[in-house]
Amino acid sequence: MSAPGNRGRRQAEAERNDRALLQAAREVLAADGAHASVASIAARAGVGIGSLYRRYRTKEELFQRLSALSLEHWNEAAERGLADDDPWRGLKGFITAVRGVRPGIAVAGRRHHRGHRADGGEQRQGR
Repeated sequence: MSAPGNRGRRQAEAERNDRALLQAAREVLAADGAHASVASIAARAGVGIGSLYRRYRTKEELFQRLSALSLEHWNEAAERGLADDDPWRGLKGFITAVRGVRPGIAVAGRRHHRGHRADGGEQRQGR
């Protein structure tokens, strides 16, 4: 087997792993919040913790990537809605496109400091 063929396979596997990690991170983050463990994310994705850390150096970096993807999705949906000749249909299309995106994902990267909420308030101690 040639080296370029192996490289292509490794790259395809890395891309599959990245998609699996991002989906797993969405799911674990939705269930556990910003304190979700990277070990849980890797396990849900079916990859080793090393695969996660090769792609994302920190949990915050992974959360930032999720936030960027969410923003891209919302922006694309907004652009499609604004481009529609019928404003009502454009708004309806926008809402339909973004209603499945969990709003907590975009804020999660800002909640990683223990004891502080994303809105700047203090969390109550003694859960």
